[in-house]
Amino acid sequence: MTNLEKLYRARELIESRTGGRQQLALGWDGMPAVRIEDPCMVGVYFALIKNMLTGMYDSRVKGYIRTCGGYRPGARMKDLTEECAQIASLVLDLEKMEISVTTGRGVVEKRIYKLMDAKGRVLIPKELRVETGIGYGDIVALEIADGKVTLRKVTVIEPGDQSPETVEAFVRAAFRTMPDRLRLSLISDLSGLLNEEKTG
Repeated sequence: MTNLEKLYRARELIESRTGGRQQLALGWDGMPAVRIEDPCMVGVYFALIKNMLTGMYDSRVKGYIRTCGGYRPGARMKDLTEECAQIASLVLDLEKMEISVTTGRGVVEKRIYKLMDAKGRVLIPKELRVETGIGYGDIVALEIADGKVTLRKVTVIEPGDQSPETVEAFVRAAFRTMPDRLRLSLISDLSGLLNEEKTG
């Protein structure tokens, strides 16, 4: 797994294990930071810190309690304890990933300029496809945030995204990986369904 893939995996882990209440995103300085919703009592701290010996930016992950002192009823203390355990487990998993990247700001490891054609297409150079593990038939998600378009490889439909385009992309990708016998069976079944619709 490349360091860029590890960063994407860290983002997915933080979001999924906190129910989307904490998200790894770019901060005001272009560095990764965790955005946390107000109800969270325990937070994840994530930063890339320059290692003066290697010149790399190493990840620093910690957990912290966001609520200040004071007396709490038993139920609230129980919630805090459970949230502490959940975040502690997440922090341990993130620490094991040992993420180090070559640049800190915006985590840009490589920048290449390309010209868009009349149909809005841009060729992704082979070296970038190899580095990110994107190959023929893979599905990529295009995302826009803060006026920037990002692209990343995906292997499962993300929760809540059941758009026809997304489902079609996953069906086409799955079809390419099927054995020929299974493909022929699927084509036969789909042809039968189309004929039923026409006659029905």
